[in-house]
Formats: sequence, structure tokens, C-alpha cells
Amino acid sequence: GGPSSWSINNGQLVQNSGIFYNGQNRYQILEGTNIISKNFELDQFAYKVDFNTNMGKEGVGIIFHYKDEQHYYRFVTVQNAASGGPFRQLQAKVQDNFVTLAQNNQGYDPTKPHNVVIKVVNGVITVSFDGKKQFSAPDGHGSANGHVGLQTSANHVAFDNLQVYKP
Repeated sequence: GGPSSWSINNGQLVQNSGIFYNGQNRYQILEGTNIISKNFELDQFAYKVDFNTNMGKEGVGIIFHYKDEQHYYRFVTVQNAASGGPFRQLQAKVQDNFVTLAQNNQGYDPTKPHNVVIKVVNGVITVSFDGKKQFSAPDGHGSANGHVGLQTSANHVAFDNLQVYKP
């Protein structure tokens, strides 16, 4: 259900709504609500964030290279088997399609917080989850004029310790 409900609670950015896209290909699209920073990315950057779903098992996304609703990259993870999980994916959204650049069949433990670090250096995107490298893929984006953000799908998530910095 919606609408989205972003707030700051005890210093954390919290999404309190289980909002999700309920149309065709719901489990491939996995969208619900996004929050996007107004600051631009650096040419090369690292983007670090902690998240906790407090027992939720649905979609958690970390957005970068965001130009508009039809053009961005994301790291997305889902634990719930009923939603196609568990998995972790690095994707590029182009128009209405998500192109998966890398993936594995791991999700996340919904009972504890997790840390994601995305590095964009020398044309390569590298994603680490809880301190372990998950995958790397070429960065077809080409310029540092996007934004970073966060995404949830059918999940109540608390985000903390968000940092964007030069690696």
C-alpha cells in the first residue's frame, strides 16, 4: 500500500510505507518509492549506506547515476522467495526496462542491519555487501551528472550512515 512515507527518525532516513508497483512484471520491476538527492555525483565516487528492514523481506534499492525516472542505475536486493528472491542485482534502467548487469542468488538477513558500498572508479562499478565484494561491471554512464538515492519496494526500511565520497 501507499502512499510513500519518508521521514527522519532518530537520525535515520525511514520509509514507513509498504508501497510497491503492482502491475505487469511486478517481480522483475520491483519498484515502490524512491528518494533522490539534489546533489550531483563526483566523476569517481563511493556511495556507502547501511539499511535495516526490521524483519521485512522485500526490495531494498540503492540508486546512482539518476537522471530521471527512466534513466538510472541501482543495486537491488530481495530476500522473499515469493518475490523471486533471494537475490542481489546491479541494474541499469533504460526507459521502462531494467537491464541486469550482474547478479547472484544471495539476499539479506532480515534480522540485522547491512552495509552496501558502491564504487564508480575508472569506468567500473563495484558493489560490496557487508564488506564482501559482490560484483563489478563496466559503467556505461560516461559522465558524473547524475544523482544518488534510495528505493524500497513493499518494504519498511531504515537507512543510516549514508555517505558519498571520493574513493
